[in-house]
Amino acid sequence: MRIYIILVFLCAFLVQVHSAEKELPDPLDLGPASTKYPMAKWGARCYDSDAQLEYWFGGSGGDSKTGPLFTYVFKDGKWQEIQIGTEEQLQQVADFRKLETEMRRIYAAIANRYYRAETEAERKVALNERCNTLIGQLNAFTVKIQRTFAQDKLKAEINALETLAEKLNNALSIKEVAESRRIYRALAQVRMYIDVQPSPRAYASMTYDSQSKKIILFGGEGIFGVYADTWVFDTQKKTWEPVFPKQVPPPRCAHAMIAHDGMVYVCGGFKARGSLAYVTGLWMRMNADVWRYSVKENTWTAINRGEESKKGERFQPIYTATINPDENKLSWHGDVIVYRKVKATDSGTIPLPGNDIGTAKLAVAPDTIQIRGSGFDPAWYEAVPEPDESTFQNTLKNLAVNKWTNVAPPVKHVRRDWGTTVLDIERDQLLHWAGGHSSHCGTDVAHYSLRLNRWHIAQTPELPFEYTYSNDGAQNPTLSGRPWGSHTYLSYALDSVTGKMIWAGKHRSYTHTNPTWAFIYDPAEYEWTASSMKFETDDIFDVERHKTCMVPTPHGIVCWGDKRIGGQGGLTGIWLADLKNNTYKPIAATNKKEKSILPNASYGDRQGICYDSKRDQVLMFHFKLKEKFQIWRCDLKTKKIDVLTPEGSTEFPMAADMGREATYIPDYDVVYIPSRAGKGVQVDLIYDIQNNRWLQMPATYATDKKGKFLPAYGVSTGIEWDAKRKLLWLVQTDGSVYAMPIDLASLLKD
Repeated sequence: MRIYIILVFLCAFLVQVHSAEKELPDPLDLGPASTKYPMAKWGARCYDSDAQLEYWFGGSGGDSKTGPLFTYVFKDGKWQEIQIGTEEQLQQVADFRKLETEMRRIYAAIANRYYRAETEAERKVALNERCNTLIGQLNAFTVKIQRTFAQDKLKAEINALETLAEKLNNALSIKEVAESRRIYRALAQVRMYIDVQPSPRAYASMTYDSQSKKIILFGGEGIFGVYADTWVFDTQKKTWEPVFPKQVPPPRCAHAMIAHDGMVYVCGGFKARGSLAYVTGLWMRMNADVWRYSVKENTWTAINRGEESKKGERFQPIYTATINPDENKLSWHGDVIVYRKVKATDSGTIPLPGNDIGTAKLAVAPDTIQIRGSGFDPAWYEAVPEPDESTFQNTLKNLAVNKWTNVAPPVKHVRRDWGTTVLDIERDQLLHWAGGHSSHCGTDVAHYSLRLNRWHIAQTPELPFEYTYSNDGAQNPTLSGRPWGSHTYLSYALDSVTGKMIWAGKHRSYTHTNPTWAFIYDPAEYEWTASSMKFETDDIFDVERHKTCMVPTPHGIVCWGDKRIGGQGGLTGIWLADLKNNTYKPIAATNKKEKSILPNASYGDRQGICYDSKRDQVLMFHFKLKEKFQIWRCDLKTKKIDVLTPEGSTEFPMAADMGREATYIPDYDVVYIPSRAGKGVQVDLIYDIQNNRWLQMPATYATDKKGKFLPAYGVSTGIEWDAKRKLLWLVQTDGSVYAMPIDLASLLKD
C-alpha cells in the first residue's frame, strides 16, 4: 500500500521579515498573479523602507506566459512588472542564448553518439566541425561582453571547446560526454552573467539596504541547480547588476536575508540533496550558517558556522531573521516541520557585526552551482565501467526463452511510478517518463540504451519544492518550460513519423504557459517544448494523462481519449495526433454527443491500446469493466469500430486488472498483456488475433524465497516489443530492466 505523504504547504508568498516593525499587507498575498491558478509562488520579496514600496523577484506562475517571474513592484494597488534593460542589451542576450542552445545540441549529439542512439543522418555529422563553427561564433562574441567576469569565463570555455573538438576526432569516451555537458552549463552561466536581471530561480532571498538604496539578492534554486551568485538592484535606476566577490557563501535557497548599517546578512537555508531512497528528503538544512556582505566593499565574510544537518528533509518553510538595533544583535529562526507539526527549530542570536571565522576555508567561487547528486545528476550514471556492446548483445541472444531475465544495468534511475515506457527503435533506446505521488516528479526523461545496457539522463531535473511527492503534482509551472513528472499511464508515445514523443500533460499549472496541454519531447536534443497541436474539427478530447491512451502507428499516434472535458469516465473517441502538421484528426466516434460502442474512459491503468500492423487496426482493452475479456477494434482505413468477444472468454481470469501494457508481437500475430490477477497472482495473457481467442502463457516470471514475483507486474511496469532483437523489454519503477525472447509456436498450435 502506497504511503501518501502529507506535505507542508507554504503560503502563497514568501514573507521575509526585514524588521520587527514591518508586516506585509494582505493585498500582496497572491503576488503578481492575474488569475487564481497558477498562483505566483516561490519568489523573493523585500520592502524599500525609503520609497515605501514592495519588490518581488523570481518564482513562477501568476501572470507569466513562460513560467518564471522576474522583477515586480507593488504600485497603485497592484503588482507591476518592471521592464529591465535596453533593446540592445536584450538582443545581445538573445543572440548569446542561440549559441548556448547550439552547445546544448552539441552536447546532446555527443551523448547520442556515445550511447549509440543516433539516426542514420546524425551518424554522418562531423561533430568536431560543428564545435569549430561554434568556436568562431563565440570568439566573435567576446568583444561584445562588457562584464569582465563573464568575458573571462567565456574565453576559458572557448579554450575548453577547442580541446574537446580535437578529441572528437577519435573514439568517444564518457569523458567527452561529461566535458560537453560542463561546457554547456558554463556557457549558460555566461549568458546569465550578461543578462539584464538574475536568471529564473525559486526561493532566492533579497533585502533592501537603506544606505546604498539598493536591493541585494543572493542564491536560490534554478534550472541548473542551487546558485551562489550575488545581484544588486538599483532602486533609483531600476537596473540589476551581477557582482562577483572573490569568495561567497556556499549555494543555498530558502535562506533569510536582512540588512543593517550597510551590511547584508544571510542566515541558514537549504542545499540540494540526492538520494534513491523511497520518499526521501531532497534538501539538506544549513544550520546556523551566517554570512555578512559589505555592499560598499563587495565582500562576503563568514561570521557564524554552526553545524550542517546530516539528514535530508522535505522542503521546509524559509528561514526568517530579525535585528535588534538597540542591542546590535542578529537573530534567526527556522522551523523543522514533520507532518504539519513543529518538531524542532534552528534558531539563535549573535552579536553584530561579527568576526571572520575562516571565510577562506568556508567560501566558494561566485560561479559555483550545487547540483543534486545521486540519480538526479547525469554524472552519477556515468560513474560506471565503459560498456561492452558486443558482450551485452551476445548475452541477449542467449537468454532463456519465455522467461524474464534481469539484465541488470550497472545503475538504475530514481523511482518513476504509474507509467509505461516507450520504444525508440530508430535510436535503439527506451524512454521512461513517469512519476508523481511518492515517486519522481522531476522534468527529466530517462533514456535506456538497448545496445549498451546503460541508463542516462541529460540534465539535472527541476523539482517542485513543497509539492515534491504530492498527490496532484505542482501547482506552479517550471522555470524552464518543461513539464513536471507525474502519473503518465499510457498518455505518451513516440511518433515514428517525426521521431518525437508527445505527452497529454493537462494540468492547471500550465494554464498560461501551455494552453494546448500537450508537450513534445525531442530525443535528439533531450528537450521538451510546449506543443502547437490543434484540433482539426470542433470534436475534441481531454488532453489529460489519466484518461488518454496513445499508440504509435505509421500514420501518426492514435489517441483513445475522453470526450468529456474535466471529470472522470466520459464517452470516448479515437483521434490521430499528426505531429508533423501539429493536428489532431478525428478517426471514429469523436462527436461528443455520439454514443458509440466504445467504453467510457477508465481513468488510470485499466485500459490499453495497441496497433496491429498486419491489419492496420488498433485494438483496445478495458480491464475495469465487468466484461473485461471483450476487445474493441477500429479499422484505421474504414474507421469502423466493432466489439469482439473472443473464444476463451469464459476462462478469462476475471481478477486481471491491468490492461494498459497490451503489446502487439507481429512475429506471432498476438497481443501480449502482463497483468496482476488478484492477491499473490499474476498472469501472462495472450490474445490470438487470427483466431480471435484468449490464451495464457505458462508463468514467465520467477518467485523469490519470500514469494515475491520477479518481475512483479503493476502500475509501474512498461512493456515494449523489440523487432530488431526479437524480444520483449520490461522496465520497472526503479529502472530494473528485464528482457525475454518469445516462442509461442506450441501455445498457438494447441
